[in-house]
Amino acid sequence: MIIPTLTRRDFNKGNIGDAYICMGLQYLWEKASESPVSWLLLDKFDRGKDFEGFEALIRNAGRLVIAGTPQYNNLDDWSFWYDESVWTEYVAKWGLKAYALAGGSGHPSLSMTPKDFAAYCMASTRTRRALRLRSNHSVLTTVRDPHAQALLDSMYIDNHYMPCTATWAMHKRGIKKSSDEFVALVAPSAHHLSHAAALADNDEQRLQAPKDLMPRMYQVFNRLGKRPIVVCHGIKEYMLLRGIIPTEDLWYSNDSHSTLQLYARCELVVSCRLHGALPAYGLGSTKVHMIGIDTRGSAVWAFPQIGYNKFSDVLTLYGKSFEAWCEQTLELEPGDSAFIKKAEQEYITLLKKRI
Repeated sequence: MIIPTLTRRDFNKGNIGDAYICMGLQYLWEKASESPVSWLLLDKFDRGKDFEGFEALIRNAGRLVIAGTPQYNNLDDWSFWYDESVWTEYVAKWGLKAYALAGGSGHPSLSMTPKDFAAYCMASTRTRRALRLRSNHSVLTTVRDPHAQALLDSMYIDNHYMPCTATWAMHKRGIKKSSDEFVALVAPSAHHLSHAAALADNDEQRLQAPKDLMPRMYQVFNRLGKRPIVVCHGIKEYMLLRGIIPTEDLWYSNDSHSTLQLYARCELVVSCRLHGALPAYGLGSTKVHMIGIDTRGSAVWAFPQIGYNKFSDVLTLYGKSFEAWCEQTLELEPGDSAFIKKAEQEYITLLKKRI
C-alpha cells in the first residue's frame, strides 16, 4: 500500500517538529493498516515538483495524507503553497481522497480564545472558501488543538479533536526512556516568537527575550542540583544563545533522531516548542511543562499532566517567584502511560474506519 504523504521530506532539515508529526502519524497508520505500508514522502516546500515527479504513483494511490503543519489560520494574513494550491491543483483535479491529519491553529496571539480564533478566521472569504474545498475532498480530518476545532466546528465541517501525532514519534523510532539524567529547557523559535509574546516593541527586544529567559532557567535548575541542558531545535536559537549558555550544556543537532534520544534521558522537559513537549510526553514517564508562544501551544491541553504557561507570563517572573515556578515544574506528574495508550487506541480505531 503506497501512501503519498505531504510533509518535510528531509527529517533532518529545518523544523524537526515536522519530522516528529510525520513519524508519529506513520506509527499510528501502520498500526491501523492491515497491509504493509510504503510511504511516499512529498516535500511540502517544493511547490509541486514531487507531485509532478511521482504523478503516476499518486494518482494510482488515489489519496493524499497531509501531515501536520498549522493548516488553520486566516489566509488573508499568510498562506503557503500547501494551504491552497495543493488542494486546487492536485487533490481536486486528480480526484484524490485527502486525510488532513494533526492540523493545528497558527496565530501569534497568546490571548486569543478558540472562539475568537474561529471568528477571526471566518471573517476571511478566502479562508472560508479554502476550508470548504478541503472539506469536499477530505475523508478524515483530525485537529490537534481547540482553536482549530472551533474554526471547523463553526463551519460545520466534520473533524476529530485528537492529540498531535508527534506524541508517538518516539514509538515509531523504538526509543524508550533511558534515564532521568537531564532537565531539558527547549528554547523558543527565533522566527515564530512574536513581539507580543516577548513583550517587545522591536526585533532587538524580541530576540532579547529568550536571551533573558533561557539563562535564568538554566541557572535556577543548576542551583536546584539538576543537570539542565538548553535545547535548540533551530540553528538560529543556537547562535542566539551561544556564548550565554556554556557550550557543553547547549544542544543543537540537525539529526532529529538524536534529539529524541536526548529527550529520553530527561526527568523533565520545559519546552517553548510544542514538538519538544509532545514527543517527550509520549514516552509516558517524563514530566513536561509547555511555555506557549502562540495558539499552537494549546495542543498540549489534550494531556492534563502537561503543565502550561504563556511565554509572556514566565518572562515577567523574577527572583523568588521565578525560582518557585521552576521548582513547581519538578513537582509535575510524569506522563501517564495508560492515558497515552488509550489515546493511541482511539486514534488507531478512527484510522481503521477511514483507510
